[in-house]
Amino acid sequence: MAEAVRAKVQTVPVGTDLASALADWLVARYQDDRLGLADVLLFLPNNRAISALTTAFVRSADKGLVLPRMVAIGD
Repeated sequence: MAEAVRAKVQTVPVGTDLASALADWLVARYQDDRLGLADVLLFLPNNRAISALTTAFVRSADKGLVLPRMVAIGD
């Protein structure tokens, strides 16, 4: 029988840049396996969100990294 997957819920304080918080969290989570981030699929509301998150990844990554796949569901 398939094992249940438990969702992970993160909160971001009011006034915090969501893209930066998400990028920082994902980079920290995949710090040991830099290529593991390439297996992540993010559904974002539009292309503007993809652009903001890409910029946030560039700011938060001190070394090179492979970006996750980002798909706009609203555009």
